Amino acid sequence: MAAAFANRYGSDIITAHSAGIAPAINTTPLTRKVMLEKNIDIGEHLPQPLAHFDFRHMDLIVNMSGYKIPGVYTIDWKVTDPMGRDLATFRLVRDEIEMLVMQMILRMRMGKM
Repeated sequence: MAAAFANRYGSDIITAHSAGIAPAINTTPLTRKVMLEKNIDIGEHLPQPLAHFDFRHMDLIVNMSGYKIPGVYTIDWKVTDPMGRDLATFRLVRDEIEMLVMQMILRMRMGKM
């Protein structure tokens, strides 16, 4: 969700990728549904394993898992994992992530990151 919002709202300053230490093996219907409610079609997009990325070429990592990557500027977001929860929880998490992404983009545009 975060990468989709970042690429939608901040494509002039961000190229966002989604990755994880144990990335999902499928895109849940609820994730697709709540993102479509925001007019963002994520299709079958899946996060990639961390090993697929060269972190020397990244300026920032947004961490929602607690896993740290040495040598890369990281910000931590404490966001509830909605997996296994109901539609209302997916919407709350989506809206929280959207707000965090929008705040990050604003700080970047203001030169505060």
